[in-house]
Amino acid sequence: EEQLRNAIDDAIARRDNELEARAHLETITKYDPLTGVLNKNEFARLLALRVGSSRKQDHPGALLFVNVDGLRYINNSYGHQEGDRVLQHIAAVLLKSIRPNDFAARFGGDVFAIHFAGIAPSDIRANAQRILDSVEAARLRVGGKQLSLTVTVGAAGCTPHAQVEGLINDADFSLHLAKRAGRNRFHIYQEQDKAQQAELGEQ
Repeated sequence: EEQLRNAIDDAIARRDNELEARAHLETITKYDPLTGVLNKNEFARLLALRVGSSRKQDHPGALLFVNVDGLRYINNSYGHQEGDRVLQHIAAVLLKSIRPNDFAARFGGDVFAIHFAGIAPSDIRANAQRILDSVEAARLRVGGKQLSLTVTVGAAGCTPHAQVEGLINDADFSLHLAKRAGRNRFHIYQEQDKAQQAELGEQ
């Protein structure tokens, strides 16, 4: 009986170890290790699925790129450890700013990405502004100083015929235009941006 009990315990332990290893593998392949949000590859995979399945919907949603303002200055002035804390802080704020059916990722060094599901084009502005306000309101102590952080947002609305690469390019170009105008602001991709985007692509 004791031998059977030991065999069962060993089997349970092996199963638990396998489940733990599988969960760990999923974590490192899908999530950014610093911030805990999705990584770029997993975000792109989910975005492709979302865009493909939303083509029949009236409101396929929107893609937003969120750039952390002044992260290089923070890294240079207070050290990369404090810069990492800023990224973790921004990620937490963004997660609180989205709904359960939206998803967020760290897309690059100081850039996060968000997909808002099923929102109308007229609602993109309100969501972008809410992110700006949420980040600015959530102050953080950095290097012993209480800072009010800001972000800059570029947004592109999904269309029924959207392709993932084009959507990413539009949101990225919107972020470029928003950053050119200054910090703590957003730009939503418009039809009239296409000519300037094409011109920039030819340079």
